Amino acid sequence: MYLAPLFKIRPYFVPGRVVDLPNGGIKFLAGEMIETDTGPRYVTEHETDLDLLDETEDQKEIVVQGFPVTPEELRLITAYPFAALHYPLKDGESIINSRMLRQMAAAGIAVSKLTNNPNANNNSGDVKVVAPKDIDESILGANVFRTTEPELPKTKKKVAPVILGDKLPEKTKVLEAEPLKLAVKVEGDPPPDVKWFKDPPGQEVVSDERTNITLSSEGMAELEINSADPEKDSGKYKMVAVNETGQVTCETIVDVQKKSQEPTLLGEKLPVDTKVMEGEPLKLKISIGGNPLPDVKWYKDPPGTELIPDERMTIKLSLDGTAELEIASADSTCDSGQYKMVAVNPTGQLVAQTNVNVEKKPKKATIEEGLPAKMTTYQGQLLKLSAKVSGHPRPDVKWYKDPPGNQIIPDERTTIELLPDGTATLEIASVDPAKDSGQYKMVAMNATGQATSQTAVEVSKKPMKATVDENLASSVIAYHGDPLKLKLKVSGNPLPSVKWFKDDKELVSNDRIDIKLSPDGTAELEIASADSSKDSGQYKMVAVNATGQCTSQTTVDVQKNKPKKATIEENLASSLTTYHGDPMKLKIKLGGFPLPDVKWFKDDKELISSERIIMKLTPDGIAELEIPSADLVKDPGQYKMIAVNALGQVTAQTIVQVQKKDEAPALEGNKLPTETKVMETEPLQLSVKLSGHPLPEVKWYKDPPGSEIVSSDRVDIKLLPDGTAKLEIASADSATDSGRYKMVAVNSMGEVISETAVHVEKKPKKATIEEALPEKVTTFQGQLLKLSAKVSGHPPPEVKWYKDPPGSELVTDERTTVELLPDGTAKLEISSVDPAKDSGQYKMVAVNATGQVTSQSAVEVSKKPMKATIDESLASSVIAYHGDPLKLKVKVSGNPLPSVKWYKGDKELVSTERIEIKLSQDGTAELDIASADSEIDSGVYKMVAINETGQSVCETAVDVQKNKPKKASIEENLSALVTAYHGEPHCLSRRAAKAKAEIVLAFLCQT
Repeated sequence: MYLAPLFKIRPYFVPGRVVDLPNGGIKFLAGEMIETDTGPRYVTEHETDLDLLDETEDQKEIVVQGFPVTPEELRLITAYPFAALHYPLKDGESIINSRMLRQMAAAGIAVSKLTNNPNANNNSGDVKVVAPKDIDESILGANVFRTTEPELPKTKKKVAPVILGDKLPEKTKVLEAEPLKLAVKVEGDPPPDVKWFKDPPGQEVVSDERTNITLSSEGMAELEINSADPEKDSGKYKMVAVNETGQVTCETIVDVQKKSQEPTLLGEKLPVDTKVMEGEPLKLKISIGGNPLPDVKWYKDPPGTELIPDERMTIKLSLDGTAELEIASADSTCDSGQYKMVAVNPTGQLVAQTNVNVEKKPKKATIEEGLPAKMTTYQGQLLKLSAKVSGHPRPDVKWYKDPPGNQIIPDERTTIELLPDGTATLEIASVDPAKDSGQYKMVAMNATGQATSQTAVEVSKKPMKATVDENLASSVIAYHGDPLKLKLKVSGNPLPSVKWFKDDKELVSNDRIDIKLSPDGTAELEIASADSSKDSGQYKMVAVNATGQCTSQTTVDVQKNKPKKATIEENLASSLTTYHGDPMKLKIKLGGFPLPDVKWFKDDKELISSERIIMKLTPDGIAELEIPSADLVKDPGQYKMIAVNALGQVTAQTIVQVQKKDEAPALEGNKLPTETKVMETEPLQLSVKLSGHPLPEVKWYKDPPGSEIVSSDRVDIKLLPDGTAKLEIASADSATDSGRYKMVAVNSMGEVISETAVHVEKKPKKATIEEALPEKVTTFQGQLLKLSAKVSGHPPPEVKWYKDPPGSELVTDERTTVELLPDGTAKLEISSVDPAKDSGQYKMVAVNATGQVTSQSAVEVSKKPMKATIDESLASSVIAYHGDPLKLKVKVSGNPLPSVKWYKGDKELVSTERIEIKLSQDGTAELDIASADSEIDSGVYKMVAINETGQSVCETAVDVQKNKPKKASIEENLSALVTAYHGEPHCLSRRAAKAKAEIVLAFLCQT
């Protein structure tokens, strides 16, 4: 162990103690010794957790006993107990000051100046500090020393921020309530600050209870939202990394998709009761949620039928789920009742209802139609006075006559009536000039006021010719099936009789025709159901009394079809969901005569018929808009239909959502090629483009071994948002990466597979001789000639053999064998060689596409007999282990080739189940024992080689040991740091496992 020269560094002694911590660390308590009445006492002034000091902590100066100490130095404090430490003197003064010497003396620590330092002089020296063995551990000191001078920080080149690895994807999709996680790795010097922004609203994203933004020490910038919200969290996100030298950005568009959800109420429900004044707008409004957006319909009871939009009523459903019903001017007669909203989607329905009461506004009593200023009638006729009043509440009506100025009360001659429509009538039968002539007044009164109307009535005794007071219209239009009513008013004294004619033919009352004449002179002809084929023509009324007659006529046209304003008979659903590529059809049934004209709008822009958009209106009123193939981008939105005819218009609207259809995975574009070739160490890249919804899960497999491939430091597997599946191996290896690769993409609808055979080809390498032929080979007539060399190259070289003379190629025949093994070993064997034929120069030529090499050998085949000889002998001794194979091998030669015998001791060995004895044609003699036995196989083994010219012998001593040796290991290690004393021996020792004796290591401590 080599200790750094202590006189070149700055050590000092700090009193204190070291305390073990439960986590395995240590804590150094620095302090001082003070004199007390009871003797020296240790006082703690400062403590530091050594296990918490590392390179990441700020290198703040720590002052211990007046000496500045850094965390790096504190790590070199040795634990108790210590033996000695050398403190160099500087300019004759010890670094250990007198105060410290007093403290050490008080603690029982001996301090003396060394005299055996060869480097000592008058101005330098060492102080030896020795602690007695029985010193109290609580006051032991710590050896603190500075090992290196502080290094000035190196100036680094500043680098602008860059993105490492993948950027954020162009689009990021996540389901509602699932975590949204965006991550990108950035680098720069100084390390960049990272901020995240979202548009809308275009503001910085900061951490809160939903959002967690982090930047790791490795530069991984992450934004995570624990539960994504479609309204709050969809939008464009941008990461901006900035330092003083520049900035880098990347962004992604986040689409938080709603999960399927049954209709739910958002906000307040409809009130139990809704009151509105007549003539004011009636508005019902409710917010609903659900995915897909629910279809909304409104119903009213009475009459209990679905409400259809018209010129009075508007029904709307906004994309945000706001459902509205509005009646521009509420009518007390038809709009009061129970209203019900029903929202339906495939997952369920929601119902909300309210009772609507349309109240009339208070209105002062008003005369709508007054009495005539003057009225003349004749004795014995019916006097009928009529006026029309209005007001809310409905006015009470009273009649007065002056003279005598009293209220008129109903009796046997007098009838007073107030109809629901406000018509007030006074009738007096068989009037008398004396009683009934005079001023008549009608008074209408309610809580808000009153109104009057009056007339002067003259009852005359003079006869009067029949007269038409209210004539027929010049022409009348009626409709087939509707009532036809002709009405006029006649007068005269006496009251005339009346007759009706059609095309000069008198009409009489029957089951179709009703003819009436009232006492007030009202003459009526009524046909309950007009017939366009019978009832059109010239109609005339003739009124006759004793003094004359009068007529009135009209032309009646009974038309077959009655005009009817445009109406909706079967409405659009409030919302419609279709799928990309499927037909999208909107269909509505209209009524009205004539048939209305129809226009369609999308997002308030009129649609025009084209190849993509087909519009139809059938004679029976079916209006259709059809898009044969709905587009995910172009076709979602709000659609509106407006139908117009001469009598009015109606509108209907719906929200259309186009979603991507679930579909099985499929390959877009090319599948994997049948075969993929790549050069060794080049990147292997496999890529396919997939479609399918939802986006399929992709796995890659390789055969052999037939298992799934997973990402590692060599293999990168990705599935991009656009469906591109990639497998990339950075550096292809011919040994491990060749094989059949299979990509399997699976979703809930099915799977698709694509395969390729990958061949990783080695880089071309010129043919090379790894092991050459021997320069010269001598053998004897009749023996086996065996020449062998080893070649390499890529592609593997082709090997040929040649012999000169005659210079021709050697090929396999009955005597000659040519072989090239997979490991590149090239062999030539010629059996029973002949001096004349087989002596000569042999050459091996190895050739591949990048070059060739040769190796040659001179072969001499001798006719001279040769004594049995041992060319490669046995070792003098062999150690084997119980249970392991035991193999003895020699090589012999001779002409003819000798026979071989093996002996153990004096006993000849023969081949058995345990023992195998072999002799090859090249003279290799072997004895193999498959499993050596320590009890029977130890001993002296002898091999005897014999031919007709002599014999040779070799032997070895075999020791089969029972226990196999085990490599030395350390069971108890040396301490990490040891303090030694100048000039004194130092010994380190540890016991090595399995050794027979303790191993002692001694080191010279240099100074």
